[in-house]
Amino acid sequence: MIKLKQITTTGNNETTITVQYDQQNQLFTAQIPQKSIDEKLMKVQETLGRQPTKQDLIDAVKALVNEIREGNPPPTPINPAQFLDIDLEA
Repeated sequence: MIKLKQITTTGNNETTITVQYDQQNQLFTAQIPQKSIDEKLMKVQETLGRQPTKQDLIDAVKALVNEIREGNPPPTPINPAQFLDIDLEA
């Protein structure tokens, strides 16, 4: 499971995508810089000679999360119970 949770843009116009993913029956979050996604999409464009599609974007995010799953130790898990009775839209 991989879910997009948040998109953040800083004052420097740097965008970070926050995703939630599962690993070994636990939930984790990861922040992926937009630049990393753009690099993967540029490779698609160079390799296939066409503009990247929505599916290419999804595949790029999935590939980056899978790299996190395989290469990095899992980050601190989020306990979903801490969000009980909290307005998530506030």
